[in-house]
Amino acid sequence: MKCGPDFIDPRFHEAVVPGPSHNLDMYFLSEDGLKKRYESSVSGKSGGVVEGVMGIFDGETKRTSTADIARTLGLPVILVINAKGLAETISALVKGVMAHDPALRILGVIGTFTGSKRHGDILKEALRKEGLPPLLGTV
Repeated sequence: MKCGPDFIDPRFHEAVVPGPSHNLDMYFLSEDGLKKRYESSVSGKSGGVVEGVMGIFDGETKRTSTADIARTLGLPVILVINAKGLAETISALVKGVMAHDPALRILGVIGTFTGSKRHGDILKEALRKEGLPPLLGTV
């Protein structure tokens, strides 16, 4: 599934995942309609993955951000953060997201643009020592 009205990403999803991919968009759907679309998308399945849009708090309106969709559906969030050149700063970014919206359940972090295994280890330790959600992986 995809947050927002994007028409390309759901087609990419369908190329690798069996079955249709649906848009979850509170610009066009009511809160009840959003919940019904999500429930019908995961019905009979063990779960689902919802791809966010832009930054977690970004959207056309206050109701259309990835955070709004996650909060409305009660979904946990995995933050994907460009970690190029970061070490301790990753903790500040995650803390900032958590402070901005304490209602979000941040499950973990994926660091992108990491330079090496050691870079990933540094990020993992930075999050661990601050008691933050764990680094789940790197790309």
